[in-house]
Amino acid sequence: MLAERKGGFNPDTQPFDDAQLLGGVPQKIVAIKVWGDPVCVGGIEVTYLIHGGVKKAPTHVGSQGWSMPTQELHLDQDEFVIEVSGSHSQILNKLVIKTTKGKTIAVGGFGPQQFTLPIAPGFQAAAIVGGTNGHIHNIGVITAPAALPMGGGFGGGFGAPQPQQGFGGGFGAPQPQAGFGGGFGAPQPQAGFGGGFGGPQVVQAGPAGGGKVHPDSRAFDLLCESARTGNLHKVTLLHNGSLLYGIGLVWITPDGQKHKSGYVGRLKELKSPLVRKETLTLAPGEHIVEVSGRAGELIDGVTLRTNTGKSIHAGGHGGAPFPNLLPPGHYLAAFHGHCGGTVHRIGVHFK
Repeated sequence: MLAERKGGFNPDTQPFDDAQLLGGVPQKIVAIKVWGDPVCVGGIEVTYLIHGGVKKAPTHVGSQGWSMPTQELHLDQDEFVIEVSGSHSQILNKLVIKTTKGKTIAVGGFGPQQFTLPIAPGFQAAAIVGGTNGHIHNIGVITAPAALPMGGGFGGGFGAPQPQQGFGGGFGAPQPQAGFGGGFGAPQPQAGFGGGFGGPQVVQAGPAGGGKVHPDSRAFDLLCESARTGNLHKVTLLHNGSLLYGIGLVWITPDGQKHKSGYVGRLKELKSPLVRKETLTLAPGEHIVEVSGRAGELIDGVTLRTNTGKSIHAGGHGGAPFPNLLPPGHYLAAFHGHCGGTVHRIGVHFK
């Protein structure tokens, strides 16, 4: 549902709509970068989770906004934007964005007209719309249920947010998911490699473990169609003996093809001669049932263990331990988290 836009509507205002630019309403906002000074808001750039992947929308910065200081807000996997407020005159003077976990980003100064965009309880700001030219002139949001639907909408993983009633034919309430509210449901059976995968499997988002989000952190999410419909075949962890630098995954899809994720991490560090690889290759019917490790400000080390007892460790032993991120009876499908020069924070998707 499109909330009313607030701010100025001037002859030179150039409107933007991130949902339209991305080809659909995202599942959620992953990160926000805002340009602003003590007088007004100069620009905004939003990164979204959409179609099971992380994608950055075009940057909306006015001609006078590029020189302004920036602030960034990074959201956890289970965190949503639930408040967008501020003040305006003929331009947007102040912008405040708050999340379900109390994180806040605030830029700009004072404007004569205060506003809070309407976001109903249980819903989130799923996409940003607005208008810009020299500065940000106005802003609005597209709302959707504050949940990551599992098991429907896109290959059995994240479903697209469902519309609210009154917008495009009516939004139904989010449907309950089997296994939630009464304990995690049992994993769906796999028929092994090349013998019938049994269709898309339900993929659930697990928590992030250890580490912290930093100003230079970039969100990543390796969940894809191959993770939903295929079997995880290989995990490669890049490290220097002290810290985790990168992650790469390979799945085998129902047609027997191998699909690679590419490496999470920054290319410069990944190519360092000090960085080495630890690889865990899974046999048919073998799954990763433990993802644990150690972390402080960054991910110091990660341990992976399979249902057959095979294991690898990458990184060091500094920081504090974090427990297995996978619930009992479930296994790893993909990773999500934040990274920069190293992996800052790590989380799991599981079946």
